[in-house]
Amino acid sequence: MSRSNFKQFATVEEMVTFLVSYFPRIPNGGRLPLLLESSLFHPGRAGSSGGASTVTITLPATCTWTAMSTAEWMLLSETAGTGGATLAYTVGANPTTSARSGSITINDQTFTVTQSSAAPFGAPSGLVATVLLDDAARPYIAVTWNAVADAAYYDVSVQRAGSTTTIPTTEPSLVLAPAETVSGSPYLFKARAVDAAATQSAYSAPDLATVVVFADDPIVPFVTRAKLVHITELRTAVDAVRALAGLSAAIWTTIQVGAPIQAAPITELRTALDAARSTLTLPALSYTDPSLSAGARIKAAHVQELRNGTK
Repeated sequence: MSRSNFKQFATVEEMVTFLVSYFPRIPNGGRLPLLLESSLFHPGRAGSSGGASTVTITLPATCTWTAMSTAEWMLLSETAGTGGATLAYTVGANPTTSARSGSITINDQTFTVTQSSAAPFGAPSGLVATVLLDDAARPYIAVTWNAVADAAYYDVSVQRAGSTTTIPTTEPSLVLAPAETVSGSPYLFKARAVDAAATQSAYSAPDLATVVVFADDPIVPFVTRAKLVHITELRTAVDAVRALAGLSAAIWTTIQVGAPIQAAPITELRTALDAARSTLTLPALSYTDPSLSAGARIKAAHVQELRNGTK
């Protein structure tokens, strides 16, 4: 082809059609190298749940093509054809926790489809640890959470001051009997699911339980009389939670016997407990009257909320 015969083409298909007519002896019934749209040269991506997509094949009507998938989880709507076509392919769901890839080859061109891994099965939700009393009025701790599908068993992390142990259980619950708990001690619980292949989920959100029985619990507004013991018990419980978090004991303002409860002791308790809960990655507490000024009236809710924050 001389320079004087050089031809410009407006489209790829026009060029291919010209080549077919210019070179009449093309083997395989007029088969040419495949020309795909440029977007198809970028690696395909599929989510873990799978889905359907297409490949656009641009060829003159007399040219043939064949297609092949290298992955059994990626199915093609057709494996051969003639001329331009839209080839559909379906990617199955990825049940594994590893990403995978496969390729589709059409004539002499190949592009890759990469599929993301399945998300590990979810962490247990709704974990709650509660201090209860048995028939002999001895405290024990009951822990429950929502069951996780496909879990073979659960690992329950039990953090005490200075140590952490893991207890396996096949049920979405755990009980620490009275003999397994220490009066006045806090315990932090979280659970994770483990499937039959030993795949572990993330841990659940933690929950706190302190083996303490408060006087006049619960405090009833306008019924329960305020007592110094309500504050001293809370100080002991809060210091125990701080020790669990690896924090030092708080410094408390002295309260005179017989004096009314002021705002300062409540504010101190809130500050000391909030620091411990934050260190233990427990959710922040919401307080009635978040800011207490000097001379503010102390309510039953102020004391009960602090109790609940240590339980």
